[in-house]
Formats: sequence, C-alpha cells, structure tokens
Amino acid sequence: MNKLLILLQMIKKRWFISALTLFGIAFVVSSILSVFTPTPPPNPDNQWRGVAPGFVLSEEKALEALGEPLSKVETPEGARRTYKSDYPIIPHEVVSDTKNKVVLIKEYLSPTTTETVADYNTRLGKADLSLYVEGATGIEAHVFLKTGLILINGSVSQIVREKWYFTPTTEEFFFKTWGSSFTREPSSHPEPASPPEPTQ
Repeated sequence: MNKLLILLQMIKKRWFISALTLFGIAFVVSSILSVFTPTPPPNPDNQWRGVAPGFVLSEEKALEALGEPLSKVETPEGARRTYKSDYPIIPHEVVSDTKNKVVLIKEYLSPTTTETVADYNTRLGKADLSLYVEGATGIEAHVFLKTGLILINGSVSQIVREKWYFTPTTEEFFFKTWGSSFTREPSSHPEPASPPEPTQ
C-alpha cells in the first residue's frame, strides 16, 4: 500500500513539473513571437499622420510623429493637443486619455479638397449611420463604425470638411461617447448657401 502511495505521489509530482515546464516554454515562445512579429500598420482610413486611435503616445513619440503642437491642454480625462491645419483658424486635434492612449483625432481638411462622401462609400461601403451635427445647420455626419471614421460635410456639396477617427465600436457605445455631438434629425433651419464651417 505504501509503495502504491509513493508511486502515485511521484506521478503527480512529475505531472506537475511537466505541466510547469510546458507552460514556461509556451510563455517564452509567445514572448519571442511578440517581439519579432511586426505590428500591422494602421488602417489608412483610421489614422492621421501614421497615428491611429489606440496608439500610446508619449511626449517624445507625439513630437516625432506629429511635430510641435500649437497647444496642449491637460484635463482630468487626459490631454488635448492641437496642430496647425490648412483650414483657416481651426487646428487639428488629438485627444488622449490619462494613459496617453489616443482616443479621438479630428482632422480638418483644406478648403480646396475634392474628397467626397461618395469616394468613401465606394471604398468602405455605405456608412452605418447618417447623422447631423448638433446645433449646426445643414451639416451632415457619416459614421463608419467598423472603420472608426466620421466624415462631416455640407449637404449641398458633399465635400468632406472634417474627418474624425475613433476606435471601431458598436452603435450603442458610439452614442455614449462621440455620438453625443450628433443628432438623427436635421435642423429645421434652411441650408446655408456658403460652405459650412468645421464644427468646434
């Protein structure tokens, strides 16, 4: 009986050591693969200057990728950096959380741009949501949830004036975050004759 107990204890001990060894090997292999596996580039429709939502930007990385900011404002939620744009007065914005992870990018396009919503519909498919900028007249927002992209334009020209980049998400979560800036119904005021100004 004692011999049987000793044998069982030896088997359990060897099994434990074997399992521990396999776990260690798997961990080492996983670590090596993570080092040598290149990080896939961001989706070109979900990044600005090579920076995409979800990227962690230290001060050094932000300076290297985006250049010197016009301003940086610290908030309880993180930080908001602004960068010079080709659109008069209104700069690009990069918003990050308290851990320096980028959560939102706002790009303001040049007044001479020829990009249209139709260009993106052809490439990405029809937008998941067609909304309106809250408090603005005749300014539409086309939301691509799976891409993490918002196109903002005037309903007359369909020329894209702004591009917002966010982490791809669901419709429900979108309305709890960035969707609060938009409504499902248009303004009751008539459409302005001049091109719309970007939203603030």
